[in-house]
Amino acid sequence: MDFLERRAHQESEREDRRFALEERAMALQERRLALEEKKYQDDSQARRAAREAVEEERKILTEERTVLAEERAILQEERRVDIEERRAAAEERRALAAQQELQMQLLIKYAQK
Repeated sequence: MDFLERRAHQESEREDRRFALEERAMALQERRLALEEKKYQDDSQARRAAREAVEEERKILTEERTVLAEERAILQEERRVDIEERRAAAEERRALAAQQELQMQLLIKYAQK
């Protein structure tokens, strides 16, 4: 019976070691799952931060476009006013030239009399 008892004892020890190994394997699996969950949360936070950064960049670009459009409108208005001022100045020069021409004709007419 000594042999059978030793064999039973050895088998019991093997089962205990197997059980301990299974517990360690489950603990490692739990650690791995916790790590994956943390990685997923970190990835999720990184994606969220990236989305927020992209959204902020869109807002900035939209605002820059608005500013550029306003600047363009101001420049167009300034150009329109400048063109009107040039036209008015040219019209004044033509009117002055016409007036001088009339004065010259009157002077010539009076000089001939």
